[in-house]
Amino acid sequence: APGANSMPVSELALLLMLALYRNLLKLHEGMAQGRWEKEKYIDNSFMIKGKTVGLVGCGTIGRQVAKKVQAFGAEVIYYDAFRLPEAMERELGLGYRELDEVLAGADIVSLHLPLLDSTRGLIGRREIGLMKANALLINTARGEIVDSAALAEALAEKRIAGAGLDVFDSEPLAPGSPLRSLDNVVMTPHV
Repeated sequence: APGANSMPVSELALLLMLALYRNLLKLHEGMAQGRWEKEKYIDNSFMIKGKTVGLVGCGTIGRQVAKKVQAFGAEVIYYDAFRLPEAMERELGLGYRELDEVLAGADIVSLHLPLLDSTRGLIGRREIGLMKANALLINTARGEIVDSAALAEALAEKRIAGAGLDVFDSEPLAPGSPLRSLDNVVMTPHV
C-alpha cells in the first residue's frame, strides 16, 4: 500500500521537531520531579515559524512533512535524486537545492529516503559538518542513512543543536550507544 504510512511518519517527524525546539522532554522531566523551570528554557525554545526546513528526499512522506511545516510558517527546501517537475515545486512551494546546499542552509534537516546502496551512509561526518550549529537533524527514514558515530560526536560537541531519531543503524538501540546519554536527542523506537 504505497503511501499508507505517510501521515503517521510525517506527524512523527513534526513531533520530533517540536519536542526538540520546545524542550518538551526536559520540561516534562522537571515538572515530574517538582521543578518549575520556565525561566531556564525560555531563551532556548524556538518556533518552526520563520525557519528553513530542508528535506532530504521528497517523496510522499517528504511532501507531507513539507505541508505540515509550511502550515507552521516555515520555508521548505529539498534535495532528491529525482527532482520534482518545476510546476509541482511551484504548486507545493518547494525550492530545489543540491544536497550540500540543503544541509548548509536548513535550520531543520529531515530525512525521507529509502535505504539503498546510494543512500547508506549518505549523512556522514562531512555532511554533518556542513550543518548550522543551531540545526536539528530528524531521521524517520532508515538508521543506516546516517553515520551514527559521527552524529553522536557532533551532538556531544554541540556542533549541531539536536537530533530527533526514530530509526537506528542497529535496532533495538544498543545499551551502550552514546546517543542514550545525550540531552539534545529525542528518540523513539521505530514507531
